[in-house]
Amino acid sequence: MSAIILGSGPQALYVLRLLARQGEKVLLVSLDEKIAFHSKYGEKLCVKDPQEFIKKLKLLNRDFNEMHICGGKELQAIVDYGKELSSLYDIYPKPFELIKLFAHKDSTYNFFKEIGIKYPRSYEPTTLYENGELPNPILVKWNQDVLHSTSDANFKTKVFNCFSDFQHFYTSVSKNTLQYLIFQDYISGAEDSNISLQLSISSEHVAYLLTRKCRISKNGFGSYVEEFEAPTAFMDSIYRPIVELLKSSNYVGLIEVEFKECDQTGTYFLIEANSRPCGLMSAIGSKYTTPSKLLYGKAEEGERLNTTIKWSSFLRDIQSCMILFTKTKSFKKYFKDNLSIFRSNSTDIFDLKDLKPFFMQVKK
Repeated sequence: MSAIILGSGPQALYVLRLLARQGEKVLLVSLDEKIAFHSKYGEKLCVKDPQEFIKKLKLLNRDFNEMHICGGKELQAIVDYGKELSSLYDIYPKPFELIKLFAHKDSTYNFFKEIGIKYPRSYEPTTLYENGELPNPILVKWNQDVLHSTSDANFKTKVFNCFSDFQHFYTSVSKNTLQYLIFQDYISGAEDSNISLQLSISSEHVAYLLTRKCRISKNGFGSYVEEFEAPTAFMDSIYRPIVELLKSSNYVGLIEVEFKECDQTGTYFLIEANSRPCGLMSAIGSKYTTPSKLLYGKAEEGERLNTTIKWSSFLRDIQSCMILFTKTKSFKKYFKDNLSIFRSNSTDIFDLKDLKPFFMQVKK
């Protein structure tokens, strides 16, 4: 077997290690050089221009027959310029039509709406501006990954509690940038209200991991998560309908579906669905005896471990603990939070057999 891995973040690094250790010929191809480029495993290639990136992938099919999408921008490049790659490679996840749909949050919401999944109400920014007031606190985020530079809007999410702040933002970004953004009601929640449902699925098998983000880093990414047992209402109204919908749509491979639990109503709101191995790939990989099967939707129920997963992005979480300490001023909580990092049983980058990516992260 020979496989191309698209992306260079922690999830690409995990898949790279996984396949290379099975003896597969592996090539990492990405639009930028992130942490996975420091791994001792596989060959690496960086092609910064999205269209040249696709051209290179078309040529590589003479030596590789399988492709794993692990990066958001690499996925967007395929959606924008490389749909014909689906006829050249066995691409995971699949099918391409769903991969393309999940690459945009608005189409993701419409897909899950048919099974009654709730999501935050969206607004046209021009309408909000013309009304001269905000109906509720408004959150703005990217509707998709953007391949070109957007120097007027460099952020993951923003929350506007008053109209003047929204007005300043609206008038400071270009119309071109606005078309890539989505404006929604802000869903308030407790510290651990962000929930991640990791699924590996096919017509015959379902593997899953449900976690709460207990700590979130300053850039908005989860730095420490813990597995938890979902309430019956969640399993009946969200988990099972999602599994059945994906099965009926012939989805194969990994997908992460993120929710936020509203602290006022207890309602679970869909935030996004990422149709690829994501940052918590190593977490669900720690839950099953043969993690490589997760890539193909072939992990079986009997391979699920009883271990409760506690996952940490080690260095990012140390920073998160310090930020929380500056807010709470509680040494007891600070000590407890730091202790949980070292008691975690799953991490994103640290690996004793491949240490350089970790030390390069320390250096950075």
